[in-house]
Amino acid sequence: MGGALFSCCADKHVHKNVLLAGRSGSGKTHTLYQMLGDVASLDTRPTPVMNNEVITFRRFGRCYEFWDPAGSDTYIPFWESLYKNVSFNIVVYVIDARKYWSKEERAPQVVQDRMEIHNILCAPEFEKCQFILYLNWKTELDLGEEKNMMEVIPEELELFTFPKRNVIVVDTFRNLVETMLSLPLDTYE
Repeated sequence: MGGALFSCCADKHVHKNVLLAGRSGSGKTHTLYQMLGDVASLDTRPTPVMNNEVITFRRFGRCYEFWDPAGSDTYIPFWESLYKNVSFNIVVYVIDARKYWSKEERAPQVVQDRMEIHNILCAPEFEKCQFILYLNWKTELDLGEEKNMMEVIPEELELFTFPKRNVIVVDTFRNLVETMLSLPLDTYE
């Protein structure tokens, strides 16, 4: 996995660097390979260190270079070296929304995700980035239940403490892709 480290986009496409952040098992790599259309060959082992892929949406004139660092506690301290060496335009923080469903599982997950999200939102390297929170359900729930959690999860993560940041919350893979493609081309240069 991840063989596009030195690929670049054609001149006619707008190039954006995207950080896929999130805890181990949240679905970052699955999301990346869903975008590549290669989910069938994806196994569920943890990401070893980093995945890096370039995806061009020719019809939209956009090219995204996705950076997918491992989300385990062992590797999270090394994320900062990536932040300092790559200029990101978009940060997609992926959470396993199923873990928020049960109040017993939710408490430790909220603390971990809140800490990582707040670290990213406060970091000077990301002050010009668009931040997208992707609630990865991994399974279909009743639509009403999902919509309720769309309000609960951002509140529990205390995203309201960053009023100057435009945080977009999406709850389906399709909404994630549509949101990324709808961002203005000249935004977050």
